[in-house]
Amino acid sequence: MNSDLKTVEYQLDNGLKVLFQTSHGLPSATFMIWYKVGSRNEQEGKTGISHFLEHLTFKSTEIFSTGQMTAEITRNGGTFNAYTSRDFTCFFETFATSKLELAMLIESQRMHKLKIQKHEVEKEVGIVLAEIEKKS
Repeated sequence: MNSDLKTVEYQLDNGLKVLFQTSHGLPSATFMIWYKVGSRNEQEGKTGISHFLEHLTFKSTEIFSTGQMTAEITRNGGTFNAYTSRDFTCFFETFATSKLELAMLIESQRMHKLKIQKHEVEKEVGIVLAEIEKKS
């Protein structure tokens, strides 16, 4: 274990738990947000809806058109991904530390200003079904 790593935890008034872990030897930052929603929360007949919604959150928002989130992350030298498990859904971006604000903007847009469009829903249904079929 790296002794340089220090973790500090804060609890905001709205209940959001914020963890900071620093390593001063690294010139990058990873911003992760975890939601306590996963497949365990799905109702019978709606299996896979958490993973499906995860896919839709990469589409358009109030300020990002479809594909623009990905383009901005790439243009700024970042990497990103998301995954859904039984107990949670996680989104993350890794950038140079100077770009951390962009990660926060993306996640804020994803959760508060998402625009779900019918043609994107139809396209993602096929993608998620193909992923499920591939795992089988």
